[in-house]
Parts: sequence; C-alpha cells; structure tokens
Amino acid sequence: MEAFDPERPENRERVIATMSGRGQVQVLELNGLEVVLRHFRRGGLLGRLRDDTFVWTGLQRSRIFREWHLLRALHERGLPVPRPVAARVLRRGLLYRGDIMTLRLPGTESLAQRLKIASLPESQWRTIGATLRRFHEAGAYHADLNAMNILMDTAGGCHVIDWDKGQLRNPRPRWQHANLRRLRRSLERLRERDSRLHFGEADWDALMSGYRARP
Repeated sequence: MEAFDPERPENRERVIATMSGRGQVQVLELNGLEVVLRHFRRGGLLGRLRDDTFVWTGLQRSRIFREWHLLRALHERGLPVPRPVAARVLRRGLLYRGDIMTLRLPGTESLAQRLKIASLPESQWRTIGATLRRFHEAGAYHADLNAMNILMDTAGGCHVIDWDKGQLRNPRPRWQHANLRRLRRSLERLRERDSRLHFGEADWDALMSGYRARP
C-alpha cells in the first residue's frame, strides 16, 4: 500500500505532522481521514543494534500482527483505543519490519503534555482511574503504561494508545497493580525532570479512587 511509504515524492503531501517518540510516527491524510502511521522500532540496547528489524517466527507472532488484532478486539469491546485501519509486515529472510495505521484521535494530547501546562481537576483523575479499571476488567494488559500513552480529549475523557506487546489476559491483581505502579513511576520521573509538572499525591489518590469505584 502506497500510504505506508509517505517519503515517496508523490505521497509527501499526505503528511500532516511528524511526532517524536521511540518509533517513527506520522499523521497522514488518507481518503479524507487523518490516520496515524507508526513504524515499529526497537527500544533499549537492541534498538541501537538492529533499529527496526525483528526475527521472523511467523506472521501471527509478529508484533505488528498481534497489536493490530489486539486493537481490533479492544475497539470492538467499546474500549477507548484508536481504531486500527491497516498494518504491513515486510519479511526478508529471517527478519521483518512493519508498520501499523490507526485513526487519529482528534483534539487529544498526552497526559504528560497536559500536566506540563496545567493541573487536572480531580474529576479527570478519577476518569483516568475508571478507564484503566475498564481495561483491566477486560483483561487488557498494556506493556508500557505511561503518561505519554494516555491521551486526554477536550471532553475530559481519556484513551490509551501504543499497545505494542500488549495482551489479553485473565484479570489478576498482580499484573494489574504492576501496571498501575508503572504509570505512577512514569509520572514521578517526569516530575523529577521538571519540578513544575502538575502532579502530586492528591492527584494519584483521585486516580485510585476512580479505579476502585464501582459503576
């Protein structure tokens, strides 16, 4: 599919924005829709060595295939994730590369970006907690739950993105609590880097209150 190659001269006019992050992420205009195109890249030391190639062990075990199908399952359950549009896996011998395309969530910004500007009201922290509870009750495990992967919209709702290495599991307190601890550590690290970040203990308490509340 040509849209997976936005650097081609005939496709460059489709690019609306390029976003920073571990992977290469671009926003494109495609058939009247705004879509997010993310190229899969490695993190950590292996990322420096292999960058964007992975060992081929079959299509169904590829990271691209698994994330696309997980997103589809979560979206069909009515959970607030980006709607998957398309995916591409390019195999070359024992290695592969890949990309995933999702609908852009309009009017959203990451929780990390929002907290750099202003504090969130208690109701929004509770909404984040309640939303995470919905995912956990559905057995949705996010491998890298952090403040960049939670998007806040203009209506006060939130969405969770970047489900690479995510899974559907049996709900268990152990992994659910570990998920929450990961999110808290990411918020604390952001505050360590920027003391002006609008995050404190009362905010986390409000999030956990929303998480524990029953609908």
